[in-house]
Parts: sequence; structure tokens; C-alpha cells
Amino acid sequence: MLDCKEVFVFDLDGTLIDSMKDVMTALNDALEICGFNRLDNLSIKALIGPDLRCFLVEKVNDNRFDFDVFEKEFVRLYKDQKYSTTKLYPEVVETLSKLVEQNKKVYVLTNKPSYQSIDILKYLKVDKFIEKIIGPDTYNLAKPNPIGISKIQEETQCELAEMVFIGDTEVDIQTAKNANITSVAVSYGYRDSLLLENENPNYIIS
Repeated sequence: MLDCKEVFVFDLDGTLIDSMKDVMTALNDALEICGFNRLDNLSIKALIGPDLRCFLVEKVNDNRFDFDVFEKEFVRLYKDQKYSTTKLYPEVVETLSKLVEQNKKVYVLTNKPSYQSIDILKYLKVDKFIEKIIGPDTYNLAKPNPIGISKIQEETQCELAEMVFIGDTEVDIQTAKNANITSVAVSYGYRDSLLLENENPNYIIS
């Protein structure tokens, strides 16, 4: 189904990596340091995928909450953990390696800051397969804005029909649709299959 594709764009959390425990620990510890209640697992799971700034402010729902103050603590704690429990999903290395062997271009487009994403992919030793890692800080816009896809297209000079975006959340499917490229949803990530089906991706894979 994807033989004609030349550019493969992957989401990060819930697609290439399982980072839930590390994100959950750092996020809740940062909230506690800032004087706010810890969030339950389901709430944090829902926060992974969208732009964290918008959705966390809404979830905390307290006018005393300063995201910039929280973010400094979160970034420090997340880095200090050294991504100790974050791991690649099964067969990610084999998949990325095969794509590169076939002269396909591989990119990562995530709503995790690019500097964190780069560190994690280096830590997991798969950065060598990836042309570029794009976060919301790269162009000052987060998914589902399609600017990341547009910039990749400019860089590769490919046709939209030759591109595919693979991710695990509704935000990823919406991003692909906004960019007018093929969307592939993975069912093993941080959203259930029914939610993904409701977004009508071109494909769902397990």
C-alpha cells in the first residue's frame, strides 16, 4: 500500500517510542513543585499528542498556573531522568533501517520540543536513520498545523502523493489531512482504535 511513497514522516511518542512513564513522572513532579495537583494516568495520556501548552493549561484550569514556570521544571526533571524507561516499540529499528536501505527519506514530526526529541533518538541510537527532527519550536507552530509537512516537501522536492505521515493520535491524522497527504494511524500507541477510526485515516495498522 505504501510502495509508491518516498518520504515517510513519523510521529514520536506513541509511534516510534513508548515514553509514557518518563513523561508522567516528570510532568506530575513538575506540577507538584509548582503547587498543583498531580494528574491521573488517563489525563496525561490524553496530553501526549496535542500541543502541551494549550491542553495542560486547560486541564489544570487554575488562573495561578504559569506554563512557562512549569515548563522549566518539567524540562529539568525530564532531562535528569535520562529517559530511563523510554524505549523503542518492537521492530522500529528494523523498519527504519529497511526504509533507509530502500533510499526512502525518513523524518520525525512531533509536538515534543525538538531538542528533547533529538536527545531521545540519539539515546536510543536511531537518529542515524532520520533526516530531520521537527518539533513545535522548529517553526513556532505545533501539529495539526501542516507547516512541518510543507517544509519537508520543500526540502525533498517530492510530490504530496509521495508522502505519508504515521502517528498514533487524532492530531497526527488531522495533520496529514491538513497537509493533503496519506495518513497511517497506529493502534498500539496512546489512543484507542475507535477514536482513530472516527478520524478516518487512510490506513490503520497494528
